[in-house]
Amino acid sequence: MEGLSSSQVVTNEGAILSHLSALATTHSPVRISPAQPGSSWKIDSLIQDVQPQSNSLLLHKPEARAWSHLKDCQEELEVSCVTPNGVIEFTSSYLPSAMPRLESTLRFELPEKLVKSQRRAYHRVKVGHLESKVILQIQKHLQLTGACLDLSVAGALICIPRGKRGVDLGESIDHCVINIKDLVTVRQPVKVCSIGSKRGKLLVGVQFLDISSEGADMLRKTLNRIECQINNT
Repeated sequence: MEGLSSSQVVTNEGAILSHLSALATTHSPVRISPAQPGSSWKIDSLIQDVQPQSNSLLLHKPEARAWSHLKDCQEELEVSCVTPNGVIEFTSSYLPSAMPRLESTLRFELPEKLVKSQRRAYHRVKVGHLESKVILQIQKHLQLTGACLDLSVAGALICIPRGKRGVDLGESIDHCVINIKDLVTVRQPVKVCSIGSKRGKLLVGVQFLDISSEGADMLRKTLNRIECQINNT
């Protein structure tokens, strides 16, 4: 099943900074608009820099007519960015400068959370109701264990307890084992593609890096069987 999308709320500070820094590096255009209904103006800009030390996000200053909407704006603003993989959205506030006419950037407050809507090439099936165990072999003598919440032929969403050692966005892990009891076991190198949190636990999205066509076919059949069971209960 293709063309599906999913939304994820990202609250991890490091993950938020990674997403925003990636937008700045790729010069992805962003759109700014009032969060409250009733106002119709929109401003297009670019993220120029992320400054966590001052809790600031710097955006390219648009032409004067567009910028005039922001000069005295005290309301919350919505910022959205369309990426090749989906849409990233967050709310923020404009931080006015003492000498705005002399500056080439606009300063916004760093968001406490962002929503990442991702286009997925493969349908994910919820497996959180099933007994599962996940092992992430981070180092030779260090394992992280958790449970699998959803699964597809391309990756999985994993829930692990918070500890002294977590994972980093973009980190590659050579050994990941996902076992859904009595149904399937997946052994794959993976890449961490998303990080979130819920009720004190980490939610880690991983992408399979080396799944064979035979392995994908077997996993697809198992997922179809699980989904049929869900639909018939």
